[in-house]
Amino acid sequence: MVYLQRAAIVYKNACASYLGHVILGCPGAPSPSLWLPGKKTIHRNCGLREQDVQVGEERLQKEVEKMRSQFSGFRPGLLVLQVGDRDDSNLYISSKLKAAAEIGIDARHVRLPNTATQDEVLQNIRSANANVSIHGLIVQLPLDSVNHIDTQLITNAVAPDKDVDG
Repeated sequence: MVYLQRAAIVYKNACASYLGHVILGCPGAPSPSLWLPGKKTIHRNCGLREQDVQVGEERLQKEVEKMRSQFSGFRPGLLVLQVGDRDDSNLYISSKLKAAAEIGIDARHVRLPNTATQDEVLQNIRSANANVSIHGLIVQLPLDSVNHIDTQLITNAVAPDKDVDG
C-alpha cells in the first residue's frame, strides 16, 4: 500500500512541478524543435526555462527508478481516458504518453467512442479508481460525445489520490 501512496505522490509532484508541463502540457511551451542547447527558452505562460523542465524530468525519472528498485516489479501506472476522437486531443495525449514512457511510467490510453454515455464514462472512471495498477488518471477534456455529459461530475468522480490534474 505504501508504494501506491508514493506513486500518487509522484503523480501529484508531476502536476505541480516541471514535468507537469510535459505530461499535462504547458500551452506556452515552445515546440521541442525550437529548443537549442544553451538557449534560455522561456515558456510564454508560466515563465519556466526548458532547462528547468528537463531537470524536473530527470528528477522525476530518478524518483520512479527509486520506487521500482524499492518495490520489485512495481511500475507506476497512468491511464488517460478520452471520449471521442478529436485530432487535437489525440496529439496532446500522444505527447503525454511519450513523456510518461520516457520516465518509466506505464501509460495507457482508453478511448471511448463519441457515442459514450455519461454512465459509461463514470463506469470507466470507477474501474480505474479501483484498479491497483493504475496510480494516476487523466480525463482528457473536452469530452467529445454526442450525448450530454456533465464534465464537472466526471472530473469529480476521479479518486483524489489518482487525480493527476488535481
